[in-house]
This record gives sequence, structure tokens and C-alpha cells, in this order.
Amino acid sequence: MASASPAMLKWLATGLTNSTTPQTHPVEWADKEQNSVKVDGDVVKEPNAVARAVTKAVRPALMGVLPVEQAQVVQWQSWATDSTDVFAAAVELNTFLEGRSFLVGTAPTLADIQVYWALAPGVELTFPGPLGGLVALMRWFDFMQHSLRQGAAFDATLLPALVPLHSIYKPVSMPVFNKKKAGESASAATNGVGDGAAPAAPSTNGAATTKNGNDAAAAPAGSAPTTSNNKGNKENQQQDGGKQQKKKDDKAAGKSAPAPAAAAAAAPAAPAADNPNALDIRVGRMVKVWPHPEAEKLFCEEIDCGEEGGPRQIASGLRQFYADASELEGRLVLVLANLKPRKLVGFASNGMVLCASNDEHTEVKLVEPPAGAKVGDRVVFPGFPTEGFPLTPAQVQKKKVFETLAPGLMTDGKGVCMFKEVGHPFWVGGKGAEGGACTAPLMNAHVS
Repeated sequence: MASASPAMLKWLATGLTNSTTPQTHPVEWADKEQNSVKVDGDVVKEPNAVARAVTKAVRPALMGVLPVEQAQVVQWQSWATDSTDVFAAAVELNTFLEGRSFLVGTAPTLADIQVYWALAPGVELTFPGPLGGLVALMRWFDFMQHSLRQGAAFDATLLPALVPLHSIYKPVSMPVFNKKKAGESASAATNGVGDGAAPAAPSTNGAATTKNGNDAAAAPAGSAPTTSNNKGNKENQQQDGGKQQKKKDDKAAGKSAPAPAAAAAAAPAAPAADNPNALDIRVGRMVKVWPHPEAEKLFCEEIDCGEEGGPRQIASGLRQFYADASELEGRLVLVLANLKPRKLVGFASNGMVLCASNDEHTEVKLVEPPAGAKVGDRVVFPGFPTEGFPLTPAQVQKKKVFETLAPGLMTDGKGVCMFKEVGHPFWVGGKGAEGGACTAPLMNAHVS
């Protein structure tokens, strides 16, 4: 697949003139032929960034409601851009969509639009071939191709060709209501008789229950029990006696009774998406920082994380919060290192610098490692398993690990960085007094 296509950008752009609502984030075309736009005086050329800028201007809800959803939209754009094997990507999408309706949140977003647009040529060309068997994917695809044709904000004539997908659904006969059968079922239920169940014993003065759990009708007062009941009770008493004798023998031999299966079974390990140690967070030093030449909100950085390959290149949206690059150069920071590389306005970014921010995102501060932390030290979260972690960048992306964990990353009332609650701090440099917790000069803030 590929980045946001020129055809999709042209379709999105029709919303700039057709939309009846005022633009929340005004944009204007810098060069229509090159599909570049100007946002707050900053020229944006990278297709995925252009798609986000236009979407924010026309219909901000398509970018997601929560910050974590907005981050997921960007990751899905990168996924669509990086996926080269369309069929393998389609299989992965089909599995992902088996339990949900949309790629992000509970409503369509730019992620759904871009992935739909990228898949459309392949579906039109091969259906009902290999992709036709991916029912969950085709259900989602069918919804997207019809829903994007609704409303007047965008020009529907520019959408990919409509693919008739009715043949993926197997015909199912409608249930026929049978009055007679329904009446019989209701009568049986009233009498305590159901399909596959034994008829209930007629009620007398009550019900006697034998030790093996079988119910028997109580005998009339003064009458003797039946032979069959006597026989059953005798057998049960013999069995119970045998069990009691076995317990005594085991006790005499020094054996203990076997533990219940539920207690003997080991507790299942927590899923990776619930374990913050799946994230590879490293201490790094900003050795070089410079303004992004094409994005006024971004700094480009070289950060030494103690790796053999040398410093990582990372782009961060910090320019509106740190006035000059000199405020950042030489500082120790935390780097989320197991994210797949992606381009930010044409700059290849390999990781993310962690910051604390308030709800309105008007204050952003770098997360600070503890005193004594060294370049390359890893952050761990006490109380969670570390064996088998961190995950690889591919695993983090496939399992949406960061998106799942992000809502739990925060600072407490003292600025200590935590995962969800007290007892799980961002810990660097060993155990107990040998290490220390990471902090930020913002209290009760989000960390991302």
C-alpha cells in the first residue's frame, strides 16, 4: 500500500469548499499540483501530514476524539504506508476487525478512510477472489464505501468505484413461527419438562435427596422405602465408607489430599498489552537539536541511547514549549525506543521523547530521569513481570500495545511518573535505594 494518495487528498480537499461548518484549524493550498498545504504559515508537503491537516480543518472528529485515538490514527497511516504486501495486510486487518467495527474508536476516522482507499483498487480487481473470503474485512469495507457516499461535505464522484459485495454473505432462511410447537413448548415448560430433561417427580410432602445428588419423591408417612431406594442408599453408603477409609489410609501414609484443580493451576500471565514493561523506555541524551525546516512546531533531534548504531534521529513537537534548541541540547530524556520508524513531515523519526502534558495540551514538559541515571539505562515498572519483555517494534505495532497502555501513563500529585497507581513508578537504575523514579514538573498530568 502507500501514503495518502493524490486522489484521496483531492477528495478531502473538496470539503474545504463544500463544508457548511467553520474550519476549526484553517488551512489553505500552498501548491495544488504538488498537494501541499499551508497551516499557520507552515508549508506541509508529506501526504499523510497533508491528509491530517485537511481533515482537521474540514471535520476534526475524523481525527479521533481522545488524544490516544488521534495517536492511533497516525499509527494506522504509517501502517498503511509501510505495508507492501497487500494480501498479508488484508489478512491482518481481517483478524483485527473480527471483534470491532472500526480501526479506531467507535466511529469512522481518517484511519478507516485511508486504509479503505489503499485497499479499494485491490478489492475491485480481485473480488470475489482471495480477498472475498475475508468476511470481517469485507463487511468493514462495504460499510466504508457506502458511508463515504453520504452527506454533502465531500465530492462522492471522486471516491473509488463501488464494489458489489453482496456475494460474501451466505443466505440464511428466516425462522418460521410454529404456533402448535410453541404451545407445546410452553406447556412443557409449565410442567417442568424441557428438551432433553427428565420429567419432574410428582410432588407429595416434599423431596428427599440422596447423598449422590439424585432426587426421590418422599414416601407417604408410615410407609417403608422402596427396594430400589434401599439398594441405592446402601451403595452410596458403601462408596462413602470407601472414600473415608482411603482418606484415613492416605493420612497414615503421610499423604495429603490432592488440592483442587483450580488452586493447583498456575495463574495465567498478564497479557503483554497490560504490562508496561512491554515498552522499551530508555534514558537518552540529546546531543544535537535543530528546528525542522518545514514544520514550525517540530524539533529534529539526535539522541544518544547508548546503542551501537549511534544516536537515534527523532522528531518532537516541542518548539512551542521550548523556545530554543539550546534548552534541549545536552539534557537527559526518556525515549520510547520500540516504536516502528515513521516520517514526520518528511523527517524519519525513530522513537518518541516522553513528556508530561496537561489535559488541554497547553503545557508540556520533558520527563526527567532520576539523579545518577546513565545513557542507555532502561525504565522498568515494579510489580510487573520483566521476563520476555520489552516487545519488538513490530509486536508493539501489531498488538497496539502503546495505545492500550498510554491512558495509564501519568504523573501523581508530586510529579512522580507512574503507571496507573502508586507502586508502579517509572524506575531507573536498579532496585530499592540503588535506583530512582522518573519525574516531571507537572502534577497529575498525562505522559506520552
